[in-house]
Amino acid sequence: MNDESPPRPITASLVLIGCAGVVAAHLTVLYTSGLDPIESPISALSRSPDGNLHGLGLSLFAMAQCALAALLGRPGAGWWTRVAQLLLVIDAVLLVRLAYYFADASEATLLGPGANEPLWLLASGTGLAMSFAAPGLLRHRLRAGYWNLACLALWIALVPAFLVVEPSWLGGYERLVGSLFVAWAAGLAVLLGFAVPRPRHPSG
Repeated sequence: MNDESPPRPITASLVLIGCAGVVAAHLTVLYTSGLDPIESPISALSRSPDGNLHGLGLSLFAMAQCALAALLGRPGAGWWTRVAQLLLVIDAVLLVRLAYYFADASEATLLGPGANEPLWLLASGTGLAMSFAAPGLLRHRLRAGYWNLACLALWIALVPAFLVVEPSWLGGYERLVGSLFVAWAAGLAVLLGFAVPRPRHPSG
């Protein structure tokens, strides 16, 4: 089925601004803090002297999730897509919450057994959003659908990898997952917000 909705470059640009903002903030604070990118978890950046900048980056990425939810929307979108949009909005709320959590939690909490629970909750919501977005994207925006499936496959593959990650490699693992998260959102923004849909014949 063809998707006749026009490109939405402004909404897509908001996604890209949020993605660029979180990457720039992360790299800047990582550099100024002198933390090891492989060993130090992402949460440590929020507790550095420039931690407020890291929190700002997470907030910008939260904006990107809301803009991406808007990009997924189209007239007549099915409930699969609507659930994906809702999950992205929940992701946005979690990202803002994480910014405060990382900054305010005690060191004992961040190093304790439940330290990764908020990140697992965010990762689970993101994986579900990818899954629920898949049917609509594959039906109406094929290239975006393929990109989404590729990212979903990598996302799922990274889950069991966590079980064999050494503590000294935790930061590298978190940054790998975060990079995929950003790449997924940015890729969908380009394919949905700037690309003109290709006509397709109904599949039956």
